[in-house]
Amino acid sequence: MSDSRLISLEGLNWSYGEHEILRSITQEISKGCFTSILGPNGSGKTTMLRLMMRILDPDRNAVRLQGKDIHEYRRKDLARRIGSVPQQTDTSYPYSVYEMVMMGRYPHKRRLESLNWRDHEVVRSSLKTTDVCHLRRHGIHEISGGELQRVVIARALAQEPEILALDEPTSHLDPHHQLAILGLLRRLVTEQGISIICVLHDLNSAMRFSDQVMLLNHGRIVHAGTPEAALTADHIHEVYGINVKIQTLDDGTPYIIILGS
Repeated sequence: MSDSRLISLEGLNWSYGEHEILRSITQEISKGCFTSILGPNGSGKTTMLRLMMRILDPDRNAVRLQGKDIHEYRRKDLARRIGSVPQQTDTSYPYSVYEMVMMGRYPHKRRLESLNWRDHEVVRSSLKTTDVCHLRRHGIHEISGGELQRVVIARALAQEPEILALDEPTSHLDPHHQLAILGLLRRLVTEQGISIICVLHDLNSAMRFSDQVMLLNHGRIVHAGTPEAALTADHIHEVYGINVKIQTLDDGTPYIIILGS
């Protein structure tokens, strides 16, 4: 049987100066899953994601990618394996949508190497997957927030990654665009086998779209497992200090109703 482990966290710690952010995190993340990281503000979600991507530098053997210490990968190799969708996207330069997505091909290019037919083929495929082909000639300042988020995901897909790491990809989007982005990510798992690791705030989004949930509080994973196992009323009260009721919708999906603190 093949090893289903994608990323292994083993005693992962992180501090900013004397301020401890993460404490002895040990967790396995499986291949081909939609994994959500949840928790209150300041619980360490973004820090943990950045350590898994080696944007921040973890201790040796604290983060292992497919059984190998993440430090053993060259930065360019990591960029081919892990596509990144950050909280904020720099839009200070007036790139076109096509130009922005083409940036995802840089990890596959040698220095000063020209773009080729394969690069353009991958970019076109990424634009099609994210349903933004019609915007390819538009400037990134000419499109909506929901469209820009799809473009940034297309840029990450152009890296041809095994993993897509997203930090609050639905923040500042209206409910329609939130559902569209999360539905797209779910299809990437189901149809392309890409592993999604996603920091989220919305409990119901995590319940509906995730295969695996990690619930953080005060720098520790306090509950992890399937959405139904991790996001119980007792666990939510423990972590967020709010009372909730969980009902089952007609399609069988659990739905969390917030009652108050």
